[in-house]
Amino acid sequence: MYFTIAELARAVNQTENFVRQHVNRKHLNVERDGRNVYVSHDEAIRWARERRLSLTLPDHVSIHARNIESRVARMTILSWHPKDREPINLFTLVRHRRRETLGPWASDPDGTWTSETVMPNYADESEEFRFYRVDVSLEECQELIGDILDDGKLEVAGAGINYSLERVPRRHRAYRDERPGAEHSFRSPFSAHSAEVTEYWSFVDKPRKRWMRIGESCGNHLEPLLSKLGSPLLNLQPDRIGNLILAGAEDTLYCDLSARNADNSLMLGIETVDGGDLQPGAYTASVWASHSGDDVLRCELAVTQSKTAIDLQSEADRIGFAIYRNADGQCIDYRDTHLIMGIHIELNVGSGQTVEVLDRKRSRVRRFSRPNSRSMVNIEPSENSATLDHQIRRAFLDRNSFRQAIDARREIDFGRFGPDQYQEASDFLTGLLYRHTNSDEPLYLSDPYFMSIGPGDAESELYLRMFEATSGGSLRILCSPKEGSSPKKPWWSSYPPFLTSHVTVREIVGPRGKETALHDRYVVAGDKEILISNSFTGWQKDGVTFVGLPYGVYRADAEKWWSLDPGMTPGGILIHEVK
Repeated sequence: MYFTIAELARAVNQTENFVRQHVNRKHLNVERDGRNVYVSHDEAIRWARERRLSLTLPDHVSIHARNIESRVARMTILSWHPKDREPINLFTLVRHRRRETLGPWASDPDGTWTSETVMPNYADESEEFRFYRVDVSLEECQELIGDILDDGKLEVAGAGINYSLERVPRRHRAYRDERPGAEHSFRSPFSAHSAEVTEYWSFVDKPRKRWMRIGESCGNHLEPLLSKLGSPLLNLQPDRIGNLILAGAEDTLYCDLSARNADNSLMLGIETVDGGDLQPGAYTASVWASHSGDDVLRCELAVTQSKTAIDLQSEADRIGFAIYRNADGQCIDYRDTHLIMGIHIELNVGSGQTVEVLDRKRSRVRRFSRPNSRSMVNIEPSENSATLDHQIRRAFLDRNSFRQAIDARREIDFGRFGPDQYQEASDFLTGLLYRHTNSDEPLYLSDPYFMSIGPGDAESELYLRMFEATSGGSLRILCSPKEGSSPKKPWWSSYPPFLTSHVTVREIVGPRGKETALHDRYVVAGDKEILISNSFTGWQKDGVTFVGLPYGVYRADAEKWWSLDPGMTPGGILIHEVK
């Protein structure tokens, strides 16, 4: 069902021009049939709810309408102030809730802006970063957002903060998913409620790149500072830098799910925020629980009372719920979290005896305190730690470790070989190199002891296989010089040219001729960066593990050494290319 512009104007008791302005500003989505313009009832409800307008609907859709109550908003701005330039918005978050809801800010705001300089020790002297905050009614806050969209600037406490936003917003939901690494990119900025989100995007690169540089240099210091923002969103997530987000709490209900170990059950609590009775048939809840990856509960129930006990037939290590509004099927609250299966506490309080180390002349060389004895406490989820569920969880952890190892092997990111698997380890490495031989980029291999290999050693046979496997590409080997005087001819010089012509070797010599800048053994092949855990000479004795890394650090390291010309570097390191 649809409204015409005239019908919608009457439904919200406004003029047609008022409605058309919101259509032109893309605040209200419409459908067109030639020259005629229509607004669906669902879109009208969303728009009126967001704008806090009183909406009168036809009787057959009135169930969709929710009370458009008075709301209070908190706007928080993180701004970047480069020297001799106007401030730039890094991120603006507006949270709004019903005035009657108990929350972290006053129900009757005074509209006074506050400001605070942050990160003074991490910014350059030519810049500063500031937080601005104000509590106002939602209507006043929407006027501020309108000014930002119209003028690209907001005057705040004597500073004009510049914005560059797309005028068409993106609307989505934010839920309380508390699992580490959860798939939701935007968690709700309300601890007790999910949120409706209206987001205006910015695609200006300069603020985003500046924020990325800050994150690289002082990422560990950002979290406590950004807690003032009211959302965990910005922690090293540069994709939303420059955005403006309007998040409204879904605070009609307060919902929670807890586990009760005493009788192995869950308790679903749903209460109206104003303390009234739950409307029969208004909401449906979906509740789930799992243990070691297996569903032990997944049910749907009508919400008819404030507390509902749900029996479990098994222990659970993960629980969650979703609350749906039956009028339109919308999920208005969602929470998914892991349960604590046990706690290990280790306590070391104070220090023990103080010990002084003296030389022969009774002069103190060093003084230190011996630690006191430690106290340890283990808290288990139940008295019986040998239950079926406990055994299953141990098997699940073993299975999960095995599956991850298999997946890594499939991606050629992981291989573990014992002392009796020298041939398998050799096959793994040569196969990895062979698969990337035809790549446009060179292959890099770092082996600090490459020059110390003897012609008859097992390692020389392995290198012969690697030379053969990479003969169609370019193999670059980084190593340290052999102890003592280097031989006149390298140990591989007797090999046929067709096996070695594509191989280049560079020795990296430390500042005093003995120290080396190379310590690790690794392979860089295509998009793979593989760390080799053990020296080539130790494979037959101790085995070896190959581990894929996602960082690209070794690639950058190898490319750096190869970008320098042979000879002495400014840092006193000698690069010698072996012919």
